[in-house]
Amino acid sequence: MNRILKKTAVMIMAAAIGVSMNYQGAAVFAGTNNNITKQARYVEPEEWNRTEIKAYQFDSTDKFENYLLTGGAHLYNKNFKQSDRMVKITVEDPGYFVISADTDGDGSQKVKLYDSTKKEVLAQTTSDGDLEYGRLAKTGETFYIQLPAKIDKIIITSGVIKDEFGSMKASDTYYESGTGAATYHPFSISKRSAVEFNISAINRKGGETYAYIEKKEKGVWKRLDNTVKIEPASYDDDFIHGLQKGEYRLLIKAPKTQLNAVSFTKSSKSKNVAYKKSKAKSISLNKEISNIYTTGEKAERWYKVKVTSSKKKRRLEFGEDTVSGGYKFTIYKAGSKKVFKTIKVTQEASGKMVTLPKKKGTYYFKISKLTKKTNGVYEIGYY
Repeated sequence: MNRILKKTAVMIMAAAIGVSMNYQGAAVFAGTNNNITKQARYVEPEEWNRTEIKAYQFDSTDKFENYLLTGGAHLYNKNFKQSDRMVKITVEDPGYFVISADTDGDGSQKVKLYDSTKKEVLAQTTSDGDLEYGRLAKTGETFYIQLPAKIDKIIITSGVIKDEFGSMKASDTYYESGTGAATYHPFSISKRSAVEFNISAINRKGGETYAYIEKKEKGVWKRLDNTVKIEPASYDDDFIHGLQKGEYRLLIKAPKTQLNAVSFTKSSKSKNVAYKKSKAKSISLNKEISNIYTTGEKAERWYKVKVTSSKKKRRLEFGEDTVSGGYKFTIYKAGSKKVFKTIKVTQEASGKMVTLPKKKGTYYFKISKLTKKTNGVYEIGYY
């Protein structure tokens, strides 16, 4: 299941809570106001039990979420009286059409999805009867959701995400069909950060997608590192960069047969690191530290750990998340200039472990970049 449908499921829950709270709030207000009749207290909102729903276009999932939380969620209950129990959904604008039905139950409320000919569509359905579906659709296409004979509470949401985008903002998801040529998507970083991109190539037979990052320096776009390849039907394919403050753009190249969902998140990282052995940062037992290198940072960094017991083995784990190059970790025992261990962790490796001797003492290790292009996250854990 791809990223937008997962996010939609979360939005449905938030929308459901909002619908419930608004309904309960109205009932409480009605009970404290003698001027409101009993009949008026229980008038259902017009968005409830609709026989027809229109799916409108939104630029991104963020705008779609705002719509869901401000009236775009349609609730169905025992008062739904349509004889064939069908709800018609009409696509009003072209793009990536998504629809979800949250049954909020124990699996007894089964829902089905049909196309315009009322032929059943294979959609993701959970054991609880929840339904999730998404694909590119054209203006005017119709779908039908068939609800069960007995309804406790079901919430249906639908919308269309625009099939192209320009600039990006963090924590939002966009959609783009391949053009066969490069497309460019600007974004900005205000603080030194770890920036994680997610590109999901949705179409199983759509071909590979390629992407990389460029930075604007003195009015010229300069490429930062290696190209990332995203395989077809690859969901949640992530890659991480260490970026300084500045203007950037994501370049994507995909065949016309491929559709990609694209998003990024960022996490600011302090530059509070030690550049001398005498000022090495301590790592605590059972805790993990992480930081980043950007392309403009070169200096080696120092950390240390203390082994306080000779009865138990302690291990160091070194990890990374980069697109280019990797990191070298050189370990020394206090009082000795001899190298205890050298570890190289590249983008192909998931991490490496080092077991320390069962002797009390302090161990120092320095971190350096393997290549000039190396940028991204490094992690160190002590166990």
